[in-house]
Amino acid sequence: MAEQTKKKRQHYVPRVVLREFSPDGGSISLVVLGTGQRIDGASLKAQCYEDYFYGEDPAVENAFAKVEGEYHSALGDFSAERLEGLSEADLFLIRFLVHLQKARTVGAAEELNQLHDTVAKQVLSKDARRLAEIGLNLDDIRIGVERPQNERLVQCAMTAPLVFDLEVRFLIAGHKLGFVTSDHPVVACNQWAENHPRFQYYQGNAGLAARGLQYFLPVSPRVCIAMYDAEVYRYGSPKRKVCQIGLRDVRLLNGLQAMNAHECLYFHPEFTTGDEVERLAGERRRHDGWRKLKSFESEIAQRPDGTSSQLIGFSVPDLRIGNKLGFISVTESDAYEGYAKVVLPTRNAALLRYSELWAKELAGKAGREDALSEMEQFSSKEPTA
Repeated sequence: MAEQTKKKRQHYVPRVVLREFSPDGGSISLVVLGTGQRIDGASLKAQCYEDYFYGEDPAVENAFAKVEGEYHSALGDFSAERLEGLSEADLFLIRFLVHLQKARTVGAAEELNQLHDTVAKQVLSKDARRLAEIGLNLDDIRIGVERPQNERLVQCAMTAPLVFDLEVRFLIAGHKLGFVTSDHPVVACNQWAENHPRFQYYQGNAGLAARGLQYFLPVSPRVCIAMYDAEVYRYGSPKRKVCQIGLRDVRLLNGLQAMNAHECLYFHPEFTTGDEVERLAGERRRHDGWRKLKSFESEIAQRPDGTSSQLIGFSVPDLRIGNKLGFISVTESDAYEGYAKVVLPTRNAALLRYSELWAKELAGKAGREDALSEMEQFSSKEPTA
């Protein structure tokens, strides 16, 4: 019971990451995006946590602590020399940590339950007569699953191989202005699809298997981890793991953080001006509704037996850059003429098959709860495809 009590305060953004944005290791500056309120000197340990967020069993929190400790040991002082010297095993760990971080936040849990709520209500609304009979107003309820964060972690464990092929770079802010982070800090986007003549209007561009996928995770005011499809992009020199970026690109990446955040942005006051904080809060206000799910319905089809059917579909919105990041060269030139699928081309068909086999193996030898503990062992495995 003592160990369970010790794990009561469970952080969904690691303190080892947030501490890099602290001027003294114990406090941090933040802006509450809903109100625009800036708070300086907030307690760092009081950020991005909930009591027993992943449950009272400390196994999941222990698994996170192991991965975070290995990550901290690998990246060290974030110097260019240290980052250039990272091994393939280190980069594998970083891929897994970024994938895990994207899934483990309150924001990720809310996104999942928003999907459950929207889909369920869209289906239930088709039976208005039954709703009237039982006196149920769908606007008065919210439909979801209990502990959606754990559902997200199961999904994360089962889809982890899909990030094996992403290239890793460390973006270095070379000017006074630094990176900011948030309570939902992994940004997923797709600059190639966003600007492609055929795919620019597609939805679901940041799917795990999608061609052109990009991830960005700021880990200090000076360093942002980037993961990307190397068949589509070139980030800086192909011989280096570090990529220097300019002021305009830092501002664009900070804007993506503001839009992707759940409630709060975090920043180091030495590297982030008051004007930049105000700009980012304003950016969030202007794009606050981008996460709203889009739905579509087919025509009602009448069957010979007198029944009818209708297809109801949903698309999860994409976070779009709205510009081109200057440090990226797009090397993919295929116009995909004649491409007729409604989803983006798959990035790596072999890896997708491997991921399906991995998910079946994980589900076959472990139940849903056991799948969570598998993540601890998974973080030390090397890809075999």
